Amino acid sequence: MRAIPTTYGGVQFRSRLEASVAAHFDKIGLRWDYEPEGFELSDGTRYLPDFYLPQARAWLEVKGEHNERVDKVERFAAELWADSGASDTYDLSAPMVLLANAPTYDVDHNGRRYGELHLGVTMVTQGGGGSCGFAKCDRCGAITAIAFFQPNCRNCGMPQIGEGETWNGWHSWMDVYMTPFTRLRSEAYR
Repeated sequence: MRAIPTTYGGVQFRSRLEASVAAHFDKIGLRWDYEPEGFELSDGTRYLPDFYLPQARAWLEVKGEHNERVDKVERFAAELWADSGASDTYDLSAPMVLLANAPTYDVDHNGRRYGELHLGVTMVTQGGGGSCGFAKCDRCGAITAIAFFQPNCRNCGMPQIGEGETWNGWHSWMDVYMTPFTRLRSEAYR
């Protein structure tokens, strides 16, 4: 199936899903740049990430349902990591590469969907990845990307989770993370 090129906010996107992701970022107040820079990987392969998120200092690739072609994203993340000199995943200077999948609903134990539609985001790291979300920092006000193993604001470094706390202890952070995703309708593409 071919993606439908779509214009949103004066920007021509390669797919309706990418345009919907940009609209979601606008809704939660996250600044984004669409395809701002391409890279040549060490094997000569060219790679153009879908988004750069300046407040989160993160690259984001959008993939639709059942799209498993993530090898370039993983190689890009590994090469950025190797070039960064970061010591570990807790190092806020480490590059962050995110993979956004098609939005989904929560599903109960019987397979029935419920609740609001949400954007699923995973942090791509060397040796694996983990769930990630977008949140607003209580100190600096930036909308940033946070992960279980990197729970500090990537803008100012403020810890957003205390000893023994979980995602549910993040208060205003959860308000942004849980913002429902809305697919754009055709009339919104102008």
